Parts: sequence; structure tokens; C-alpha cells
Amino acid sequence: MISIYWCRSLLLLLTGALAARTLASNSSQSGCVQLLATFPNSTIVSGAASYTTKVDNIWSKTCVEDAYCVFEPESSQDISTGIAILRETQTKFAVRSGGHMPNPGANSITDGVLISLTRLNTLELTTNHEVVQMGPGLRWIDVYPWMADYNLTTAGGRFGPVGVGGLLLGGGISYYGSKVGWSANNVINFEVVLADSRIVHANATSHPELYWALKGGSQNFGIVTRYDMKTFSIQDVWGGTLAYPATSLDAYIHAVANFSSPEGGSADPLAAADPLLLMYPNTSQIEPAAVLLYNAPVEQPAALQAFTNITAASDSASIRAFADFAVEQNSSAYWDSSDRRSFWTTAVKATPEAVYLANTTFIQAAMDQVSDLADLLTSITYQTITQDWVNAARASGGDAIDLDPEDGAFLVLLISNTWTDANHDSRIAQFSKNVIAEIEAKAKAADVYYPFINLNDAGPTQEPFETYGNGQSLSKLKSIRKLYDPSGVFQTLTPGGFKLGIMLLELFTLIQDAAIVLQVGAFISFAWLFLSWASHCRRSRLIPGVYIAGLNGGKVSLSRARQDFIYNCIELMLEGYEKTEGGLYYLPSPAGERLMIPTKYLDELKNAANEDIDFTASFSEMFEGKYTTIGQKWHLHPDVVKRSLNANLERIIPDVHEEIVHAYQSLLPPSQVRMAEIFTQIISRSSNRMLGGKALSRNRDWTDTSINFTSDTWLAAQQLKRYPEWLRPIIQYLLPEMGRVRRHFTVAREVICPIVKKRSEATQGTQPWNKPLDLLQMLWEGAGPADQTPEFMAYTALAISFAAIRTSSAVPTHILYDLCAQPEYVAPLREEIEVVIREEGCLFTKAALNKMVKLDSFMKESQRFNPLSLGSNTDREQHGSYPVTFGRVIQSDRVLHDGLVIPRGTIIGVPAHAISHDATFYPNPSTFSPFRFITQLHGPDSEKKSTSGFVTTNASSSLSWGYGKHACSGRFFAAHEIKLIMAHFLLHYDFQFAGGRTKRPENYTFELQNMPDETVEVLIRRRKNPLPQCLQGPDSFF
Repeated sequence: MISIYWCRSLLLLLTGALAARTLASNSSQSGCVQLLATFPNSTIVSGAASYTTKVDNIWSKTCVEDAYCVFEPESSQDISTGIAILRETQTKFAVRSGGHMPNPGANSITDGVLISLTRLNTLELTTNHEVVQMGPGLRWIDVYPWMADYNLTTAGGRFGPVGVGGLLLGGGISYYGSKVGWSANNVINFEVVLADSRIVHANATSHPELYWALKGGSQNFGIVTRYDMKTFSIQDVWGGTLAYPATSLDAYIHAVANFSSPEGGSADPLAAADPLLLMYPNTSQIEPAAVLLYNAPVEQPAALQAFTNITAASDSASIRAFADFAVEQNSSAYWDSSDRRSFWTTAVKATPEAVYLANTTFIQAAMDQVSDLADLLTSITYQTITQDWVNAARASGGDAIDLDPEDGAFLVLLISNTWTDANHDSRIAQFSKNVIAEIEAKAKAADVYYPFINLNDAGPTQEPFETYGNGQSLSKLKSIRKLYDPSGVFQTLTPGGFKLGIMLLELFTLIQDAAIVLQVGAFISFAWLFLSWASHCRRSRLIPGVYIAGLNGGKVSLSRARQDFIYNCIELMLEGYEKTEGGLYYLPSPAGERLMIPTKYLDELKNAANEDIDFTASFSEMFEGKYTTIGQKWHLHPDVVKRSLNANLERIIPDVHEEIVHAYQSLLPPSQVRMAEIFTQIISRSSNRMLGGKALSRNRDWTDTSINFTSDTWLAAQQLKRYPEWLRPIIQYLLPEMGRVRRHFTVAREVICPIVKKRSEATQGTQPWNKPLDLLQMLWEGAGPADQTPEFMAYTALAISFAAIRTSSAVPTHILYDLCAQPEYVAPLREEIEVVIREEGCLFTKAALNKMVKLDSFMKESQRFNPLSLGSNTDREQHGSYPVTFGRVIQSDRVLHDGLVIPRGTIIGVPAHAISHDATFYPNPSTFSPFRFITQLHGPDSEKKSTSGFVTTNASSSLSWGYGKHACSGRFFAAHEIKLIMAHFLLHYDFQFAGGRTKRPENYTFELQNMPDETVEVLIRRRKNPLPQCLQGPDSFF
């Protein structure tokens, strides 16, 4: 019987897979059919006479793909209509401007629609000639000669074949960067067609956030149909191309190092150099070359003499019109589309050491790895980005790239490859990855690495957005993308190019992915079989007579109630709690009916052995722990936190406070900001200071990983759940979300292991050393022999990040929103903080923290109304309150003291949110009363200053931190950390919602998750002469 069942199942799966392929194919064909019917003169279908010419009109053969049709719109309105068709038919598409990016899929697509912008070729000057308006279908060789007739130019691309659109959306390197910043900084207006087909203008006053994002954010927000750029007058220039003999290599590299250094030729803003070293590995032939330009009619300019002093094999440099120079850079070699090409990039500081390091590494890697490929021409280009360049970018109003001028000048290194044999694609890609990785490793060791990936030079698997703004821009870009493309059209229907991905919140409304569309049929078939069987099993294991929430007296089916749980969990929970008067009831969910138990059973269940009542099973299932590792081997850190960290909190908290102050000073200039993002960064830094000192809190790679690990594992789990369980061990290696999870583990090993090894060696050595007082050291000392390895410490550090950072960061966000909505409570909180400082001398002592009773009570009331984001249905090591807590899975039939039998496999929980709104425990529970806990403890007229620590209370009526032996052991640190964060914020800043908002924003609810709206902006202004937070001696923090 079982064999017949699974044979039929397999047949259905195969049928579903075929149906999915047909569905995807029909969708794209339907999109093409509708485009052809609407735009018969602008749509070229496969098989038409001009189809091949249209598809092949690109720079690299790596981007030749077979689209179902090519759509060539003639106006922004055409694109608006076309996007509506593609959106409604769910048709995949790609967008091509100049077609210069060689990454497969960046400007091409298989089995979809190719939108070619060739016919959008507007080229006009405004009346005063201060602005040039350009269509995205132009290449720079179209622009420069035309503008030369007016003695004008603009900060466009350096080479003729480069498209206008691709360069500007990726930032853009021009010959004028030291004066005007990135090319995109000179765009004063973008005309954009959005995902919902609206046509908008993005500039400094209209859609300013979109304007900021488009300057470097690529095609994640819409299709730009016109670029308005600043112009400037141009005179004759000196410039040309110089090629050198291989015997001049040393002098050439010295010239590169000399020019790129801050004191070298690049200090002259009129000078530009594009030096590249070409190499044929098969013959060991090396050809140094440089494209030089001086933006004035000066022969042999001093700034470029390091290059001109070398005897060249050929030299075209002369004084000439800029348009003539531009035409020279438009040679047939640049236009040749018969070759295959690739780009890969990294960056190093502008020092001679970095130049020499990159040069020798590149040459040696080419000889060692690809010298047998006779068709390969490879090169490394040294592109200098000066400090003036970055200053100019910020002065122009900023951009998504948002680099810090204080980091100094740097070099964008471009590894470019040209070859003909498609069989060599993977070899050359691996060589490029290897040489980039080796340069970066050596540069980091020499302290000359610059963490930036230039999008226009990036390889297909590189992640430029993660390097923008020193890691700070990505979350803002995602929020802006969500604002302008909430349905994710440019993330899911355009599979190529560099994507921002979806925010965690968007899982609530966006559960689709173009990358797995061919598996949808298989998934649906399997899910139908599995859920039918699972549903039957769950119903048969329910306790007879127990109320099931959401059925509305039988009017709603159980399957519908399970779906209602996804978006209405709190409503279902409150209904069940009220109907049963706090008794036993089931909460339907897609994972099965969860048995909500009254608090009277807590004491007999709280200390049960894990083999009887598993507190990690449901949590691990939620996050697909078998693959993401969440919930696996989490045995060490809870006990060490409880035993060692809590005992040393008073000694650790001063360092944490110092980190909080440092984070505020570096992250929060007076401005309009999204405080959810700022608080996440502050929590990351302060928590990591506790975990491993400044070595972790000031390490950007680690802080980024500690922040993003949680959301990436959640995303990976959601993707894995789309596949049948038997397929997940295989599919995990194909999902990009799981790839990001694995990269986080790589970062953890790279950062944590050297620290642990160094400490271990110091412990075993004979020299005295100061043992660090941090959790990492406590974990090492508390680990058994099997766990005392650097790798396990790295794994545990990630587990701690998962447990602490994302959840804790939501607490101050909720508190802030509550204060903005009810500003009358700001003054009493500030007054209390100032009194505590005067009485105790500083804030970061146990006595001082315990005296902040009003802040403590406010935190608890905020948690009562706002259970935290990323909430689990298990409580161990999760920092904060959740709609449901005390999550457990019953491992065998459990008989309770009153004879109730809970069947094996039942997921149990306590409806914490419902209890927190029960008038029996909380009078007037629907009223936000932030100081209610002071009144409850001391009476309405009490002046008593002590506190029992309301926010960390662990009681059956207050389940914010769980209950029993698995209650959150890190709650004491988390509460201290959040108090210090809020105390500093209250003392030093005035604040209010931006945009005239006065009402508190609604939270996002999805299953058991309850998150603050991360997109809300707050106006921040520094207060004058705030009271120092430390009055004992010199205040080193201010």
C-alpha cells in the first residue's frame, strides 16, 4: 500500500513539474502575444527577420540568450503600458540600455521578454544649455560629438560603446570625478516608470529618496526613460593612448603607484589616467598601456609625467578637441561583439604597496591558473578614486554608494577577460574569483584593503550593495525599493543584474520567486498530498472537546482557519482566550494546531526533560534547523550566560555603555532617519562589545553578519519550505538564500577563529597576558573538550547573534514610537535619568540601572502592547516578549495532574499576549499606562526608588522572557543594554515623527512575528548642554 501511495505521489510530482514548465512558458508567451497585439511595430518575436540582430546587439557573447520576443518602446508611456502587461501576465523580462555589462542575464534573458531601450534616444539641451536630456538608448559616443557642437560636455563614460543608462545607474567613473564625483552625482533628474506603471520624476525635491537610490542602485526601482545631467563647457585637452614594451613593466607600475597616491598626479583635478596591464597568459606576453587625459591644452602635463617619461612603443597623445579624443576611445576593438567577456572587481587603498601587491598577484595567478588557454586576453585596470572625488559626491547631495571621504583615496581594480571558446567560461570565472580573493586576502593582511565593489565592474556573483555606505546603505535601499516596488516586480520578474532582494517584512505579502517557478507545479502537487495526509493526522490527534479558535461555530473550515493564522494570529489567540476564559484551546496554524495551555500547568511542565518535552523542536522546524543550523547544538551559551555573564554584568556594562555612546556619535547625525536601522546597528555594536570586545564591535564584516544572519536564515527557511522535505537536502545547495547563510558562517570563521586561537595560545604560553572579560572568553572556558574548538566558538557566536540582535533592536524602536505618539512621557523619563546621574554619579552601574524605575516600567508596558519581531514559539535565549511563549513539542503522551492527556507530537504554548491583556492581571488592559508597574508595586503615592526589575520579571502572568529553566538567561544584559540605549537617546536628542505624523505606526504581523514598521522616519535634533552621563571624574565619553 505504501509503495503504491508513493508511486502515485511521484507521478503527481512529475506531472506537476511538467505543468510548471508549461505554465512558465505560457506566461512568457502570453506576455509577448499581448505586447505584439498592443505594439505591433515595436515587438519582434523569435523567428522574425530582424530578431537575431536585435538579440545579438550586445558587447559580449556571454549575454546572447533566446528571448521569446524583443520589445522596443518609443516612449515612457509605451514602457508604462508594457510593464502593466508583463506584471499582469507575470512575464519575466530583462532591460537593455547599451548592452555593455558582460554578466549573463544583466541585459539578456532566456524564455522571457527583452526590453531594448534603443528607440529612447532623446538628446536635447535645455534653453540655457545648463542641462542635457538624454534617453537611455544612447551610448556615450552618441553624446560627446553632439555636445561638442555647443562646446559642452558632461561627466559621462570614458569609452564610446558604454550605454548611458547602465553607467549612470551604477554610479559611473568619468574623466572628471575629482571635480564632480560619480557620473550619477551629475544627474539632476530621472524620469522613471515604476512597477505600478506610474511615470514619475525623481530629483532633489520630487521623490528625493528615489533620486538618492537611483544614483548607484541599478535597475531595482523602475525603468529610467530619461536622464537630465548638468553640462559644463569644454576646451581643448591633451590626451591619448600610450602603449609600452614589456621591458618597461617596473617603470610602468611605479608610474601607476605614483599617480594614484594622494600626493601624486591624481591630486591635480584636471588629470585623469586609466592604466591597464594586458596579458596573454598562454604566451606570457605583457602589454602595459594607459589612456591619459588632461582637461586643458597643456603639452606633457606635470601631473602625468610619471607615464610620459617612460618610452612608449606607441603614443597618440596630443592637444586636440575632447570630441576627437572621445572618438579615439571608440575604436573597433571596443565595439567587437564576437568575443566573450567578463568583469570582476575589488578595491585597495591608494598606496604604492597596494599597487605592487595587486600587480604581482595578478600576473602570478594568470601564469599559474590559465596559461593553457590560448584564446584568453586578461587585464587589470587601476582606477583612481580620490578623496576630492568622494567629497564632491557628498557635496552634490549624496548617493547610494555613500563612501566616507575620511577613508581616503583608493583604487578600483578591474579584472577584465576576453576569450572566444564557451567551454572556457567556468575556468575563466574561477580564475577571476581566485585572483580577486587572493588580492583581497593579501591587502587585508597588509592593511591596504578598501571594502568597496564598484557595481559597473562587478562579476555576476559579487555583491556591490553590501559595500555601499560602509555597509549602511543596503537596508535603506531595500526600504526605498519596497516603497516604490512593493510587489517586487524588479526583484522577481527581472532575474538578472544585481538585486537588493526582499526585506524580511515583505515575506508577509511577497511569497514568490522567479528562480523557482519551474518547481511550482511539483511543490503544489506534493504540498497537496502532504497537507492532506498531515491534516488528517493532526485532526485525529486533537483532544476531544477542546475549543478550536477561528472556526466561528463551524462556519469557517479548519483549513481556512489555519491560513487566517498567518495574518491574524493575535485575533485568533484573543478569541480563543476569551471564549475559554483563559482555559485550554487550540490555535490553528499551517504547522498544525497549537494547544494553548492555561498557566496552571506551567509549574509541572517547566522543568521537564528535553527528551520528554522538546523546547527546540518547533523552533528548529520554523527555521529549517537541519540546514540553517538554527536550534542545533545550542547547549553551551545559555548556561554560560546564566552562570558567568550574569555574574559579571556590572564589570562588563561600562564597556558596553562606551560602545553605545561611540555608536551614537558615529551613526546618528541630526537628521531625518529611520531609527529602526540605527537601533539595529547600535544593538549590534554594543552586543558584540560584550561578546568579544572592540575586535568584534568595530569589525564591519562581523557586525554586518551578526545583523543579517537572522533575516537571511529566515528567508532561507521560507525558501526551503517551498520544496518537499525529501528534496531539501539537495535543493539547499541551489538556493541563493542558503548561499548567504553559508557566507555568514564563513565570515564567522574568518573573524572569530583567529581571535580564539590567539587567546588560546596566550593562555598556554609563558608570558603574562590580560585575560579579556567578555562572553567569548567565558564560552571558551566553559566549554567541554569536544566544544573547545575555534570553529565551534564561531558557530556559537553566530547563534548568540541570532538570539540577541534582531529581537533586541526592536525594543527601542517600539519604545521610541510609543514616545513619539505620546510625547508627554518624555519629560518625566528625562527627569528620572538626570536624578539618577546626580545621585549615582553615572548611569552604567547596577544601582543606577535599577533606579530607573519609570524607564523600566515604560519598557515593560511597551512590550505588553508590542510583542517583538522575529518572535519564536520557544523562549530560550530569545530577548523579548512574543504573542505565544513557552513553545514546546510533546515527545510522548503526557498525563497532567488533573488527568488531562496531551497527545504525542502536540505543539503547546502559552498565549502570552492574551494574558498580558487580561484585566485579572492588568487593570484597564487596553489603556497604555507606562508607569502602571510602579503603582502596582509601591502604591500610587510612593516615592520609593528601588525596583524589582519589572521588565525582567519571570512570572506566570508576565511571560515576556519565557518561563522555567529555559527562560531567557540573557534578559538581564538585554534589559541593561536597552536602558542605556534609551537613556542616552533621551538625554541627548529631541525627536518626533517626520512628515507631521502623530499616530503610532501599525506593526507588521505575520504568524507569530510582530514587528515595528522599519520604514518610519523620525526627525532628530541634538539637545543643547545635556547632562553628562558620568559625573565621577573626567567624562571620557563626551
